[in-house]
Amino acid sequence: MARRDLSRTVIEGGRYRFAKFFRRADNAAARADARAWIDVVRVDPDLAEDRSLDRVIKRNRVFYDKLAVTRRWLRAQCGRPWDDVFSELMNRFDPRTIAGRHIVFDHMLRDVRRGLEPDPWHLYRFEVDDDGILRALPRGLGQRVPPRKSPKLPPWTDGFHAVMHAGRWWWIGDRIIGPCAQLTKCTCQHAYHPDGVARHYTRATLIRPMTPTDVGRLTSSPPRVRDAILWRGPVVDPADARLAR
Repeated sequence: MARRDLSRTVIEGGRYRFAKFFRRADNAAARADARAWIDVVRVDPDLAEDRSLDRVIKRNRVFYDKLAVTRRWLRAQCGRPWDDVFSELMNRFDPRTIAGRHIVFDHMLRDVRRGLEPDPWHLYRFEVDDDGILRALPRGLGQRVPPRKSPKLPPWTDGFHAVMHAGRWWWIGDRIIGPCAQLTKCTCQHAYHPDGVARHYTRATLIRPMTPTDVGRLTSSPPRVRDAILWRGPVVDPADARLAR
């Protein structure tokens, strides 16, 4: 009979196979060395003081988690919004316990590709598409998923990002100050426009408030595009901005 607590079911797989192999090999070598030492000491007991047995190499404990249970559960949730799946996952596998936290953060969430720049060396089995729906990846074992490129900013953003600041939405980005009068001696960085004039600029500076139309476009954009538009870095007020160096 299967357990109701899936977090307990997953971690009750015993030792990992390769860990058991190495431990048995080390024990076999240690026993053979002990038998050889006993044979020598039996002939000449004085040699017992000259040669001692080598210590057995200590192997770390590596446990075998039965992850097929969790992957079947995730596969059964495919086609549902990821927010709902994540909420149910946190309720089903309690992350407040050691077992639940290990299963959720070390296995289940690592099997789902989320965001724009996932780990290119990790084997993903599921992904969250642009509409926020959990999908299964039709890939076999040993095939890695290349990272998705960050989408370009839509033309209506004018190359700026959006940020919520002081209770309202703002455009944020590099703010052009003016042309540089001492180009050869200036230590600041410059922005070059098609006219070829070097201009000073400040980074991550509030540009202007967003219009209601811009806010509507932002909220109605697909999740992947909206994540690319949103600014998650520091916000600098124009009065406190310093020239980029």
